[in-house]
Amino acid sequence: MQPFGPGNPEPLFASPPVAAVSRRTFGGGGDNVVVSFRDEAAGLTLRGKGWRMAAQIGEAMVGRSVRVAFTPRLDAYDGLPRIELRLKDLKDA
Repeated sequence: MQPFGPGNPEPLFASPPVAAVSRRTFGGGGDNVVVSFRDEAAGLTLRGKGWRMAAQIGEAMVGRSVRVAFTPRLDAYDGLPRIELRLKDLKDA
């Protein structure tokens, strides 16, 4: 699907209802957020990063059922590749 650009936008996906199970901020100003989402039907937990979304995705989201708009990424930060979600939007399910 790559490369992405004006004629080939990056695909955007929407999740089914998932549980937001944890949240923490990161970065110098605390503007960025990492959220773990659990899909019980699939038996899967994935981590998503929201750049400059800490104010939009507050602590109140933890424990709630939400739907997530995201683009998938491969994260190899600690040397072990894993799927990570780049968060674009989030709302109650």
